[in-house]
Amino acid sequence: MAGRFVAPKVLFYIGGLLIIMGAIFTLAMSGIGIMSWSMFRMGIFAGALGIMGLLFGLLVLVAASMIGKRHSSNELWLVIALVASIMSMLDGGGFIIGAILAFIGSIIGLIEIDVR
Repeated sequence: MAGRFVAPKVLFYIGGLLIIMGAIFTLAMSGIGIMSWSMFRMGIFAGALGIMGLLFGLLVLVAASMIGKRHSSNELWLVIALVASIMSMLDGGGFIIGAILAFIGSIIGLIEIDVR
């Protein structure tokens, strides 16, 4: 039982941190856009995308910490991480690689549930 869901957790942590880093980058760029009047609307839009990216990244990190705790909720948290990784692509998905890592981690976790 100790080695259960190790690969998905590692991929979720790395992917979630990359998604959050990408969202922070988007927020920084939106701040530059808000500073100039001609790019104000684009800056607001990018800021909203950055906040969504932060939320999806945090959701992936929460899912990483929750899988393996209760047997009955593992599948739910894996599906939540799968959806969050797909939705984080709206913001850029943590330089794309973060969303891909979280997506692969959730697929591995779902396969691991079916095998056992």
